[in-house]
Amino acid sequence: MLATIAAYWIGLSGPLLFDDAANLAQIQRWLEGRAGLYEAIFGTSSGLLLRPVSMATLALNASMAGGIQPVLMKLTNLLVHLVCGGLLWQLVRLLMSRDERLAPHGTTVAGLVAALWLLHPFNASTVLYVVQRMAQLSTLFMLAGLWAYTSARLDQTAGRPRRARWKLFALFPAMLLLGLLSKENAAVLPALCLVIELAWFRGQNSGRSLRLFYTVFLAAPAIAVIAVLLWQPDRLVSAYAARDFGPWERLLTEGRVLLDYVSQTFFPQGGRMGLYHDDFVPSSGLLTPISTLFCGLAIIGVSIACWLLRRRFPGVFAGWFLFLVGHAVESTVLPLDLYYEHRNYFPMAGLLLAAVTGVGYLVRYSPGDISRWRRMATVAGLLAAVALGLATHQRARVWQSMDAIARESVAHHPDSLRARLSLATVEMQASRFAESRAQLEALSQARDPHNREIGFLGMASLDCISQGSADSALLRAAMDASLSPVTLADYQAFGLLSRVVGDTSCAGVTPSGIADAMAHALEVASDQPDTSKSKWRLRLVLAQSLAQAGRGADALTQARLAWQPGADIAVGSTLVQLAVQQGDTELARRTVVEMAARSGRFDQLALAEVARMQAYIAEATSIETATPAE
Repeated sequence: MLATIAAYWIGLSGPLLFDDAANLAQIQRWLEGRAGLYEAIFGTSSGLLLRPVSMATLALNASMAGGIQPVLMKLTNLLVHLVCGGLLWQLVRLLMSRDERLAPHGTTVAGLVAALWLLHPFNASTVLYVVQRMAQLSTLFMLAGLWAYTSARLDQTAGRPRRARWKLFALFPAMLLLGLLSKENAAVLPALCLVIELAWFRGQNSGRSLRLFYTVFLAAPAIAVIAVLLWQPDRLVSAYAARDFGPWERLLTEGRVLLDYVSQTFFPQGGRMGLYHDDFVPSSGLLTPISTLFCGLAIIGVSIACWLLRRRFPGVFAGWFLFLVGHAVESTVLPLDLYYEHRNYFPMAGLLLAAVTGVGYLVRYSPGDISRWRRMATVAGLLAAVALGLATHQRARVWQSMDAIARESVAHHPDSLRARLSLATVEMQASRFAESRAQLEALSQARDPHNREIGFLGMASLDCISQGSADSALLRAAMDASLSPVTLADYQAFGLLSRVVGDTSCAGVTPSGIADAMAHALEVASDQPDTSKSKWRLRLVLAQSLAQAGRGADALTQARLAWQPGADIAVGSTLVQLAVQQGDTELARRTVVEMAARSGRFDQLALAEVARMQAYIAEATSIETATPAE
């Protein structure tokens, strides 16, 4: 633990990153008195359950520091990481007490597993990324839940049923609930318990309480999820509207992703680690690329081997399946990005458990002096921990600045859209406009047409900022590269260009020209549902650009199309104002009513916006009905 603190300490001074700002915005408004505590904790749009436990800890950090202080938040992440390591150590110690071959050396095995996990550089992007507190706390409560389950099963085998029932039906569900309210991937916790059951207990001294446990916490929820998917399959499929892959392609790709996680666990390559893995090419079939088939066969083959050897090598079996089940939520068919390192935060513990116990079993069967082999294995494990600690320290150095993160990412992920845009932004903020433009030009020459589109739009924005003019040919080139579906990157690129041109006049590029380019992009993506978040967001930007260009009727049409069932309150506000300006006060009033219905009773920001729009309509109608004297 001390070595972990030393490895990470230098990285605690790093900046907020990526979606930190979006997730901390509600907390900032609470600190400024513009939102309530309820809104700060439950106001995030992250996840199905809003992750209030994680948000509460971030709000506590901000309250203690009197503001958003990245250092304190990252220090808290480091402390959570240490607590997770301690829980992992205790859990493995309990498990080893059930292992006939390794029980005498359980403390050593547990210590090595925990040390390797604590010091592994692949976890740096979770510990030093503030909002990944969510993944950390989910892991913490999953480890605590596994400890509660294992302890309960030991109580049952020792003839202490009352203590076992308390842990199974009071302590375990509390950990499950806290895990789910930290991040939804804790839903796999009951299935993880089943892995431990099959490895070390196999139904021994179970009784009715264990059957009830698996019925309530595993079978019933699984049946409910399957029923929902069968009843409303479109809820899963429609969420892929903004992706360039479908559920089947994602499932195929995740086999390659999982083996990449395995590779990085046992053969870490620091340069390839980091935030940006959007260059990971999805599989379009079993043979495209051919590694898809090989990775799928490898996973199936290892799984069968571990199952067949589960009685002789329970630690290897448990470790491998803890890894697989740990990825069951985020690495299967849910419409998420393909690759993120924080998804391997808990599952890596399973891989390390399999590796350390596997070496332990080999030592038991090795010829000659077993104590000599045992000492060699222990020393090798400690040397591996030292090497991992040094690698983590190097990762922490990179995480000291956005500049270093972006440069390393572009060097090792040159095809990553996000890495290029990140470095272009860093260069632009430092007024190194030529260097910034070089990154955007590289994007404009990418193989992916979508990356080319974003590159052209980025160059237009940069030229407007740096020299007050941009070549209209950049917009035409962006239109030529437009590709379905519309993505979040399209919305952000067009939104930036629209704001830049709106705030400062830019020769060569007009709001009307930007609007035409956006309309073309939406036309190309006509097969994409209008309910897609990225599509209605782009329509909102289009409506605002049309209004700037004096094309009010067209702006109103786009705003009405953007006002989808899941659209933000900001879309409603734009629609209200455009409707009033076009003389359709009845539409404006209906929209305000809908805005109020969509606003949560504790969402003070949304309720304030509803009141502002009501006042806007009242003022507009009073001016229209006023007599000349008035």
